[in-house]
Amino acid sequence: KHLLWPITLLLLASCSRGEKIEVRGKIQNGSGMVYLDRQELAGVHPVDSSKIKEDGSFILKDRIHLPTFYNLHLGDQKIIPILIQPGESAGLTTSADAFSSAYEISGSPESLLIRDLNRKLAATDRSLDSLRAILNMNPGIGDEDLAEIQSASEKIIESQRRYSIRFVIENMHSLVSIYA
Repeated sequence: KHLLWPITLLLLASCSRGEKIEVRGKIQNGSGMVYLDRQELAGVHPVDSSKIKEDGSFILKDRIHLPTFYNLHLGDQKIIPILIQPGESAGLTTSADAFSSAYEISGSPESLLIRDLNRKLAATDRSLDSLRAILNMNPGIGDEDLAEIQSASEKIIESQRRYSIRFVIENMHSLVSIYA
């Protein structure tokens, strides 16, 4: 009878800590540290960090009660945003050179959706940058060519807008729609 009370307290304490999540990965040509920060309304808060092993592998952990947005980074401005559900174990592979632009993720379907959304947005940015470069290289561009570039720009922006709307509608019951 006397042992039942401490065991009950221990069980309640372990439940209140949330479910374990894990991000395991491998960063080709990676060295130094990798960091996991939790995104909250009040800001971004460090959660865990790991030294990248010689083979590029790392493991980051946290405990959560609800789906949570995180930023994975190497200490610079390049981040990989992820959305983890309680109990999930995500696997990530990337390279140090193309850290946030060419990563693969598994074990976290919502993080995969964020990756796809960011890839589409990056493609849109590249297309618009190409049009800006044409304008910058041709300062005396004629009205007809300028109208053509402006029309192409509007089509690219409209395509992104439609993609984003469709993405939100298809994922409206997921927190990932907030990210869009």
